[in-house]
Amino acid sequence: MLQIPRHAKYTFLTVRQSSRYRAQRMALLTPLCGQLWQPKKGEDATVKIFKHMKNLTNLWHGLAINLHKAHWSSLDSKQKLGSALGCPPVGVTTNHPRQFTCQRPLVCPFCFARQRVMEAFMLLERFFYPNMQPETKACTGGWYLTEFIRRGDQPVQPWVPGNIAHWTKYYAALSIVPPAKRRKEMTLANAQHGIVQFQLDLPRKGILGGTRRGLLLSRKPVTREQIDLKAETHHFLCMRLDKVVKVKQHLARACATVFAYPASMLRAPVEDVMAVLSSLEGRRLQTVYGFKDQRQI
Repeated sequence: MLQIPRHAKYTFLTVRQSSRYRAQRMALLTPLCGQLWQPKKGEDATVKIFKHMKNLTNLWHGLAINLHKAHWSSLDSKQKLGSALGCPPVGVTTNHPRQFTCQRPLVCPFCFARQRVMEAFMLLERFFYPNMQPETKACTGGWYLTEFIRRGDQPVQPWVPGNIAHWTKYYAALSIVPPAKRRKEMTLANAQHGIVQFQLDLPRKGILGGTRRGLLLSRKPVTREQIDLKAETHHFLCMRLDKVVKVKQHLARACATVFAYPASMLRAPVEDVMAVLSSLEGRRLQTVYGFKDQRQI
């Protein structure tokens, strides 16, 4: 039986209070337990956050061990498993401050928060706070921030029942739009800056689903029709930022909402998780454009 190594047994010390760390916590804990991690009036926020962060850590350790037992290529050795189990949690300080991260954002919730949520927030923060001084007023004049999540479903054909690996790979290839076409879409939406990501959902009742997620900055308001969001089930919000009182908190909420961690993987059958991960390995799942330091992941 595999044992959790000593370096992976974290003791939480404090809760990090800045907006960037709040965005990370929201992106991980809200998909996992809804608003239960948010303290009510009179409750100790630290105790509640520690409790749910510990639950998230245990779920991740269980999934990592199951992927190792199933011989997933990224966790097929004890050394790789040890790095995954020892990946430090986000949004809190621990008794192992210098532990290395495992660099598996496809599945590790903590690396997902660092590489998807934190980087998106920091791009926006550097854009609106170029001097990076806490007392500096945000340069938000005339900018609109648009959040969108566009979902698409693909039925699994009846003549290949259970062949999830084939269909996840097929669906991922269809859903990840080439950068040239993606940039053309954003130009039509009057967006001068954008962060666009793709997530492939776990199969459910014969349906494969994926989502295109993005944050767009534009000088003019963006409409649903410009980015082909006609269904009410899609998430869409466009807001003028100079009318927002607490800009950093708004940016943190936007990043956490749009780039939320797919928490369903933590409790799904390991075979389905491996099928999704295998179909996405080596693919570019994020495109950033318009900012000074563009990154593609």
